[in-house]
Amino acid sequence: MAFLTYLQDTNEFCGRWIAAAILEKHLYPEFIEDAGWQSHAWKTVAREFGKLTKKRQKDCRSGADRRGPSPREYLVPKPRSRALSGPALEQDQGVAKVA
Repeated sequence: MAFLTYLQDTNEFCGRWIAAAILEKHLYPEFIEDAGWQSHAWKTVAREFGKLTKKRQKDCRSGADRRGPSPREYLVPKPRSRALSGPALEQDQGVAKVA
């Protein structure tokens, strides 16, 4: 969940499909470094990330022998409305914000 929030906060990725290779080789290591957390195996991260968002597999194979890549992509959804996390909701959940 934190990785998805991290991607949503950058706004550059909101509403876009991102190739798994880019997530694995660039964005996930950057997130781990920024957060100061221990890295997990990418297959574990990808499986859990796929549960939180939509994923698709593009068929980029061509030619008679149908060889070539079939990259997996994940959708980084736009964050939910901030109105859903307003002070009234936080008070209902027992969390009060001090202004």
